[in-house]
Amino acid sequence: MRIAGVSLFLALALLRAAGGADPVKTAEDSRREAAIAEFTAKMQAANYPALFDAAAKEFNVPNDILKGVALAETRWEQLTWPPGESASPETGMPRPYGIMSLWDNQHFGHSLIQAAALIGKTPDELKQDPLQNIRGGAALLRQLYDANPKPQGTTGADIESWRYAIRQYCGIPEPDLNAQHALDVYVFMSKGYHQYGIEWDARPVNLEPFREETRRIVAEE
Repeated sequence: MRIAGVSLFLALALLRAAGGADPVKTAEDSRREAAIAEFTAKMQAANYPALFDAAAKEFNVPNDILKGVALAETRWEQLTWPPGESASPETGMPRPYGIMSLWDNQHFGHSLIQAAALIGKTPDELKQDPLQNIRGGAALLRQLYDANPKPQGTTGADIESWRYAIRQYCGIPEPDLNAQHALDVYVFMSKGYHQYGIEWDARPVNLEPFREETRRIVAEE
């Protein structure tokens, strides 16, 4: 038994020497690790969960709705751009603004202007200040929720009742795409997220009606 154990030990040692050793860290690995560490520290310092909670209470929107929309849209990043840059120089894609991905263009609409008006702030304030961006997004979601019928089988007590408001909020004009986008928000919600300084606990969601409706909409397009 001792001989067998020694043989196994030698085999493992030889394997490690022959290529089983930890790979050498490259400069690219170091840059990636540094970028992840920087992003994680930024997320932790921003303390976005507290901002979501404050806006949720102010406008009576579930905080998981705000967190889910923000994660699907921007991965909780306050998107800012150089002054006057309203579209990507490379692709021509319109730029969204802030953590709640507010828009101001002909294709996706003018949710930035609407949200700013609802909370009595300027569009520039929502572009620069994460709290005002979240407040504006929450106020707009509340308005859309109140103005639209609820999905069949849901009540105001159900987190699932917000999906039509989310579809309108995102600004995507194609029904199949905005339905899929709303589904993505709820899938994120059902899984939660704990990575890169983002801490969001999962919550139960009845996803099957979403999936069934999305399949029907896609088939109709």
